[in-house]
Amino acid sequence: MVKIIMLLIGVLWIGSGCESSYSVEFETGNGEPMESQTFSSGETLTLEAPQKEDAYFLGWERSGDSTLYGAADTVEVTEDMVFNAVYEPYEAVFSYTVIENADTRDTVRLDSYKGEQTSIDLPLSIEGYPVSRLASYMFEDSDVESVRVPKTVRHLANFPFSKAQSLREVSFYGEFGGERKRVLPSDEVYAYLEDTSQCGDVDIDADITQKSFPDDCPILDVFKKTDTVTGPDGNLYYSYDVVVNVKHHYERADYRIGLDGFSASNVETIHLHERFGYIDPQAFKETPNLEDVHISKNNPYYQSVDGVLYDEESNNLHTLPGNKDIETLHMPSHIVGLMPGALSYNPNLHLHAIDVSDNDNLSMVDGILYDAIQSELIHYLHSKTTTHLDVPTNVEVIGPYAFSNHASLDSVILPESMVLIRSSAFQGSNITSVRIASSVIQIERDAFMDAPHLTSITFERDLTEESDIQIHRRMLDPSIDDITFYVSKGSVDAYKAHDFFEHTGFKAYIEPIQGDE
Repeated sequence: MVKIIMLLIGVLWIGSGCESSYSVEFETGNGEPMESQTFSSGETLTLEAPQKEDAYFLGWERSGDSTLYGAADTVEVTEDMVFNAVYEPYEAVFSYTVIENADTRDTVRLDSYKGEQTSIDLPLSIEGYPVSRLASYMFEDSDVESVRVPKTVRHLANFPFSKAQSLREVSFYGEFGGERKRVLPSDEVYAYLEDTSQCGDVDIDADITQKSFPDDCPILDVFKKTDTVTGPDGNLYYSYDVVVNVKHHYERADYRIGLDGFSASNVETIHLHERFGYIDPQAFKETPNLEDVHISKNNPYYQSVDGVLYDEESNNLHTLPGNKDIETLHMPSHIVGLMPGALSYNPNLHLHAIDVSDNDNLSMVDGILYDAIQSELIHYLHSKTTTHLDVPTNVEVIGPYAFSNHASLDSVILPESMVLIRSSAFQGSNITSVRIASSVIQIERDAFMDAPHLTSITFERDLTEESDIQIHRRMLDPSIDDITFYVSKGSVDAYKAHDFFEHTGFKAYIEPIQGDE
């Protein structure tokens, strides 16, 4: 009986205390060994991408498995494993151009992607030069679904992701790097050079012009010393022309998403890093599938809440993704308005209401967003289906993109309190007629641009030398010919002589207001 009990205890101990462990080894093929790792059965391994100077990493092949695993893929460990890195020559995967720079290291622009992988990490460098730019339409006709961009790319613009029909996700990876030419005060330069751990032993009392420093030093090259000037405190000041390593020294303008950075793409999710200091209001224009824009919590300029992007410097809503499945947007208490086009670039928004109950800067009335005192009409929700609007009395300004791309509204009457129609206010809308009150004194660029059904604009303002109206020459498309401008009979000649009508040729389309002949 004792022997049976002891046997049972031994079995239980073996089953519960001796958990299996497995070894995972990596054959990198780049001369830089990667340490093997040990995992308990069922643990998850997250793969990393090795770098090879003369070839592009395609993925990992595992013995006995035909699957090609990419960087950041996860694998459940249930046995001993050996992964072998697979590479291809860069020119087989990308077309690229080495860009020569006069004062900084040459860099690489990726021109097109020729590979077959659907999930890719763009290379950090090629031929020893950092990748710094992406060409327009570089993923055109590819099947790529997910792209990780190296943080050495500091500026996105001009449709790099456009025409990539399958693209769904874009994110960033790696270390920040690259070079920029700067003029820095001497005390800032000396403070960097005194860090011997990065810059070596530097005699800052000696002449440092025309000197170069190690690659990890914040100051890479010093070209010349500027003239010395006497400051208000009587001290002498001077600066140096230098090349800095942006890994350590960067300015807000170094990392930008410019005009059309993500425009005209099918991307659904975007992950942005902490250094982006400027994101153009049109960066996400025409992205009908976009659901979420996330940004690092360490970014001091922008904030993302549930995939909605806010500009923390101007306290404006920057972008509500056009395909975000949200019916009510809860506006944070500190937000004072919208960046141009924040709600208007993607007219298929599901948005039916904006909750401003916690916000004292804005007001919401019958599907229309105003400032707190309702002097500016900020946005007319796309979900509204009414065809006519009498803008409420006391509204003085129609905000940028307020009615842009609205499908239902076809006629608007502006009140006598109105003084300003901001840029792109009715751009792309289906409006057919608008009556502009005599109080309006300025209409900005593109106010009625790309409004294909607009056939009449009535100006109630009588023009005299003392009573003028500023109309931007590109208030609307100058090539349209199916439109009539109605003005009072006594102002016909004055309007024909106005700069807008004279410059565009629209003076031939002016007629007296009906009943005013």
